Amino acid sequence: MDIPNELYEELVMEAKKALTVCYPADSAYSYSAAVLTDSGKIYSAANYASFTHSLTLHGEQCALVHAASQPRRENNPCHCGY
Repeated sequence: MDIPNELYEELVMEAKKALTVCYPADSAYSYSAAVLTDSGKIYSAANYASFTHSLTLHGEQCALVHAASQPRRENNPCHCGY
Protein backbone atom coordinates (compact mmCIF):
# COMPACT_ATOMS: atom_id res chain seq x y z
CA MET A 1 0.00 0.00 0.00
CA ASP A 2 1.41 3.38 -0.98
CA ILE A 3 0.72 6.25 1.38
CA PRO A 4 1.53 9.93 0.92
CA ASN A 5 4.88 11.06 2.31
CA GLU A 6 3.17 13.46 4.76
CA LEU A 7 1.14 10.60 6.23
CA TYR A 8 4.22 8.40 6.46
CA GLU A 9 6.04 11.19 8.33
CA GLU A 10 3.08 11.46 10.71
CA LEU A 11 3.27 7.71 11.39
CA VAL A 12 6.97 8.00 12.18
CA MET A 13 6.37 11.04 14.42
CA GLU A 14 3.64 9.21 16.37
CA ALA A 15 5.89 6.17 16.79
CA LYS A 16 8.68 8.41 18.10
CA LYS A 17 6.27 10.04 20.56
CA ALA A 18 5.35 6.61 21.88
CA LEU A 19 8.99 6.05 22.85
CA THR A 20 8.45 8.39 25.79
CA VAL A 21 6.21 5.83 27.49
CA CYS A 22 8.08 2.60 26.80
CA TYR A 23 9.00 0.26 29.63
CA PRO A 24 12.25 -1.46 28.64
CA ALA A 25 12.87 -3.01 32.13
CA ASP A 26 16.38 -4.47 32.01
CA SER A 27 16.76 -4.01 28.25
CA ALA A 28 18.89 -1.26 26.76
CA TYR A 29 16.53 -1.03 23.79
CA SER A 30 13.25 0.80 23.31
CA TYR A 31 10.87 0.04 20.46
CA SER A 32 7.70 1.67 19.25
CA ALA A 33 5.32 1.51 16.32
CA ALA A 34 2.40 3.36 14.80
CA VAL A 35 -0.55 1.76 13.03
CA LEU A 36 -2.68 3.45 10.37
CA THR A 37 -6.20 2.05 10.16
CA ASP A 38 -8.49 1.86 7.16
CA SER A 39 -10.48 4.75 8.63
CA GLY A 40 -7.35 6.96 8.75
CA LYS A 41 -6.81 6.87 12.51
CA ILE A 42 -3.28 6.41 13.87
CA TYR A 43 -2.56 4.40 17.01
CA SER A 44 0.91 4.18 18.50
CA ALA A 45 2.51 2.26 21.33
CA ALA A 46 5.90 1.22 22.66
CA ASN A 47 7.39 -1.99 23.96
CA TYR A 48 6.76 -3.34 27.42
CA ALA A 49 9.52 -5.53 28.78
CA SER A 50 8.94 -7.79 31.75
CA PHE A 51 11.63 -9.07 34.08
CA THR A 52 10.08 -12.52 33.66
CA HIS A 53 10.13 -12.11 29.86
CA SER A 54 6.84 -14.00 29.60
CA LEU A 55 4.85 -10.76 29.62
CA THR A 56 7.14 -8.86 27.26
CA LEU A 57 5.37 -7.18 24.34
CA HIS A 58 6.97 -5.64 21.26
CA GLY A 59 5.96 -2.15 20.18
CA GLU A 60 4.31 -3.53 17.05
CA GLN A 61 2.19 -5.91 19.13
CA CYS A 62 1.14 -3.12 21.48
CA ALA A 63 0.20 -0.75 18.64
CA LEU A 64 -1.87 -3.42 16.87
CA VAL A 65 -3.66 -4.37 20.09
CA HIS A 66 -4.28 -0.69 20.82
CA ALA A 67 -5.92 -0.27 17.41
CA ALA A 68 -7.87 -3.53 17.64
CA SER A 69 -9.17 -2.74 21.12
CA GLN A 70 -10.98 0.39 20.00
CA PRO A 71 -14.78 0.12 19.92
CA ARG A 72 -15.18 0.95 16.23
CA ARG A 73 -14.76 -2.12 14.07
CA GLU A 74 -13.61 -0.30 10.93
CA ASN A 75 -10.22 0.20 12.56
CA ASN A 76 -8.58 -2.59 10.60
CA PRO A 77 -4.81 -1.96 10.60
CA CYS A 78 -3.47 -1.49 7.10
CA HIS A 79 0.03 -0.08 7.49
CA CYS A 80 2.69 0.08 10.20
CA GLY A 81 5.55 2.56 10.49
CA TYR A 82 8.35 2.45 13.04
